[in-house]
Amino acid sequence: MRSRRAKSVPPAAPVARAPRAGFWTRRRAVYAALVLLVGAAAWGAWERWKPDPLREARAALDRREFQTAVNLLAARLEKNPTDKAAALLLAQTARRANDFNRARLLHAEYEQRFGSTPELEREVRLLRAQTGSGPELARVFAEVVAKPGAPDAALAAEAFIEGKFRVVAPLGAGRADPATEEAALAAVEAAAPDLTRAVDLWLGARPGTADQVQGRLWRARLDFALNKHPSGVAALREALARDPDHYEARYQLAQAVAQSDPDAAIAHFEQLLQARPTDTAVRFALATACRSVGRAADARRLLDAMLTRDPNDLSALIELSHLELDAGNPTAAEVLLKKAHARVPNIGETNLALARCMQLAGKPAEAAKYRARFDEIEAALRTPPKK
Repeated sequence: MRSRRAKSVPPAAPVARAPRAGFWTRRRAVYAALVLLVGAAAWGAWERWKPDPLREARAALDRREFQTAVNLLAARLEKNPTDKAAALLLAQTARRANDFNRARLLHAEYEQRFGSTPELEREVRLLRAQTGSGPELARVFAEVVAKPGAPDAALAAEAFIEGKFRVVAPLGAGRADPATEEAALAAVEAAAPDLTRAVDLWLGARPGTADQVQGRLWRARLDFALNKHPSGVAALREALARDPDHYEARYQLAQAVAQSDPDAAIAHFEQLLQARPTDTAVRFALATACRSVGRAADARRLLDAMLTRDPNDLSALIELSHLELDAGNPTAAEVLLKKAHARVPNIGETNLALARCMQLAGKPAEAAKYRARFDEIEAALRTPPKK
């Protein structure tokens, strides 16, 4: 009998094991942790990047955009009147922007809301220093020297610098009278070491581009006040190298080189006018620079544009009269100068220009009259006011 082979039996399929109860618990915990981490990261990003007027205001201050910072802080306080930090920063910003009347009003509002705090008292003192108070200037400078690494030392140095310049070399002071020029220079020389020290502190503590440029603008201002023209020009060039788009630095450099290098000044003025086509001061400066190098047509075009906008623009009328005199047209110049003189008869420039015009027109008696009036005006300017 043939033996049968035993049929092979397929192996039994493995029995699926039921997951342990702890598996799903752990998985859910991992998912929950991931969700929390992602949520926390998203919240952190939102907290960091969400619109925040206070943070945006500080960023604007780092760029020395004071009006932008004022607008942001005022908007924040409108929504959050109890924001003490924003209220103090708004007052500080107004002071730094030389808006002293507004700063005083903001000090009063701050005190009314939050009382007299040490922070407010210090801000009031910095305002006094920045407006040129001699005792406060000395006090602030002493504090800056004593604690140059203090958190607010740089801002105190800024208040000192602005206030000291206001006293010894104010902007827009015009020509110094020969009788007082020596005394004025002596005052600047006496202040120069303290100003230099404060500017150096500022530059060391404020690495931002806008603040570095500002430090060099202060250096240039001091150099020009000390009659150190080349080093002043060098400081302005350093400032412009750090920020080629800095309008004030380029404008000051153009003004500083207008006599020695009028072609370079013209290039600067043209770039400025391209950036701000409505800047009348730049347009006029460019016109005078063009006239100085014989570009009469360009100067006339610029001045005509000024007079189209304002037919009574005194500076444009006088400068255009110089162009007419240069071209040998005293009659046309006389019409322009008489119009300017009718508007403002008691300034030296129009009377001197009319004296020249009348002389060239063959009217010596009228020339002498206007020359005499010019001398009277100049003498009055040199006479100190009665106390």
